[in-house]
Amino acid sequence: MVSPDHRGIGHLLDYLALENSDEKDPVHEAGPEGSMVIRMRRSIFFILFLLAITAMAGHAAAYVYTFQEGDDLDDWAIYNAPKVSRVASGYSDTYYMYFSCSSYTFTGIKHTISYPTNYWAYTLHSRDSDPYTAYRWYDSGGSVLFSKDINQPPTGRIELIRSGDPPHIYMYVNGNFYSDLGACSGIPYYFGLGNNLHTQTGTWLYIDNVVIGTNEEHDVVSGPPQTWWVAKDLFDPGFSGLYSAYNTQVYADAMHISYANDDGSATINIKHVATGEIVYSETVSNYCGILTIDLSDTFFDSGAPYGKYRIYSAGTTAYDTIDYNGVAITGTNIFFDAETYGDNDPIGLSYNISESHWIPASYTYKVCIQDQGFDEVESWTITDRPAPGSKDTTVSETNYPNSGYYYACMHAIDRSS
Repeated sequence: MVSPDHRGIGHLLDYLALENSDEKDPVHEAGPEGSMVIRMRRSIFFILFLLAITAMAGHAAAYVYTFQEGDDLDDWAIYNAPKVSRVASGYSDTYYMYFSCSSYTFTGIKHTISYPTNYWAYTLHSRDSDPYTAYRWYDSGGSVLFSKDINQPPTGRIELIRSGDPPHIYMYVNGNFYSDLGACSGIPYYFGLGNNLHTQTGTWLYIDNVVIGTNEEHDVVSGPPQTWWVAKDLFDPGFSGLYSAYNTQVYADAMHISYANDDGSATINIKHVATGEIVYSETVSNYCGILTIDLSDTFFDSGAPYGKYRIYSAGTTAYDTIDYNGVAITGTNIFFDAETYGDNDPIGLSYNISESHWIPASYTYKVCIQDQGFDEVESWTITDRPAPGSKDTTVSETNYPNSGYYYACMHAIDRSS
């Protein structure tokens, strides 16, 4: 993702236009009076004017890159491409940028958006025993303005600050001064980062959480990729866990949060967006690191409500989001046919009830669409087991007067209740 404002767009779109397919996040939830509610979060509208304003603000603020999403590299030019890649860290849900250099040439990435600033930061997670970190700053025309290669840089949170009279670029590691890289009187518009070979052996680096911008929020918080979600299986706990796709359980009881800050401490919280309930809080005393979240303690066994959660650094604007859903891997699901809908658009609902869940002698069944307040907008009674089934409707100002996200729901209601 890009800037916090640009990340804000991503979060708004995720909130108003969540993913939708049979490989995404069906939400199953126990309903009242013995009913079973199966929900899929989906957007009906999103606010185009608001998004346009936010998008413009993103380029006026600054940029953050966590490399959790594949498109995080869209704003970067890659030099010596075979040696530069986005890779999973020691955890399958956390990604780094990897640079490997085996020739006397710059190997790395260059930010391609023209943005004059005096502040750059990133996390150096690990390196080999004799690497050279290569820094490149470019003028408004894209020519190299200033360059510096640093041998055996320490790992941790690296900050590069242009200041002084005449201006120099100073390097700080975990808040402590490390080196005066040299004079840089020209205005830097572009920034490059990677490594360079100065010996006869190859070198490699792993970096993460890049910040570009003097007035940027310097804290960074990053959870799993945005299309992943935490799921609790209502019938078989062995299927609960962190999912990257409908049939891909990445972890059974864990997820990871990457963080960085500029003052050596932060409190990382996970909060339910709708209710404000905080289900996790941890104060860290480091400039950067990775937290392991126990999903049973945080979600499955805590009574945490289903829905969207905000992962954030308290007292800052740094945040990410994760969805917590119920699932029934055994084949009962419901989902919309599109990610977003506009006025007068047709809406298609597809759903299925597994044979083991179809008990018409004991339950009545219906599908419905609910708004953000879980008030019913439209509903249909199901009299025959769908294999699969579908319902169609249309967006109208009468039924859908408000922009926002809506739920597709399936209810099995106990006849005796």
